[in-house]
Amino acid sequence: KLIDNTYRDVTFGFSNELALMSSKFGFNSFEIIKAANEGYARNNIPTPSPGVGGICLRKDPHFFINSAKNKGYSPKLASAARQINESMVDHIARQIKAYSNKNGKKLSTLKIFIIGFAFKGEPETSDIRKSTTVDLIDRISKFNKNIWGYDPVVKKDIISKLGVRNINIKNGFRNADIAIIMNNHNSFLKLVIYSLINTMKKPSYLFDGWSMFNNKSLEDIDNFTYATL
Repeated sequence: KLIDNTYRDVTFGFSNELALMSSKFGFNSFEIIKAANEGYARNNIPTPSPGVGGICLRKDPHFFINSAKNKGYSPKLASAARQINESMVDHIARQIKAYSNKNGKKLSTLKIFIIGFAFKGEPETSDIRKSTTVDLIDRISKFNKNIWGYDPVVKKDIISKLGVRNINIKNGFRNADIAIIMNNHNSFLKLVIYSLINTMKKPSYLFDGWSMFNNKSLEDIDNFTYATL
């Protein structure tokens, strides 16, 4: 079990490192990975994500690493992958700050709407244990308390305990400065994203952590920034 989950964490770490590199080049990592996989049966590079969540994938690599350290060996690859995956929420927090500075918006007063609180959206779960959304809220709350949230299956009282105000999708987008999609719940694909974007405060910013709405036409909307990994 430890080997299985650590192996998965390492492969996700490679994808997420590609995403961090792509941001420096101005590339879309989802498109790059799709191109790398296409026509090459040996490849099955997974898509990047806003971090690797879930109680198993977050703890098992540490057990794997520490068990080796107890025998005098320090695993390098597994340690690096875990570090990369844990850093993804910091990358998102930096993106928020950069957007705020670029547009002259006061960071502490932004309305930030977070979509997806469970550690994964597909297959569906209501489990927020070791969710990267919880980590992101911890980072954001250090500079902004105006955080709103929605998840289609996580109970409202659980979201409220995180210091986040519950709201539905429609009202969450309305007058939001920033919207962040943190998991890939299937229902999000049904959102009429163009209509929702039009209700956001201008200028506005959508960070689509799973590239669910990756469409070049989104990049042409005035006073709006679309970003993914």
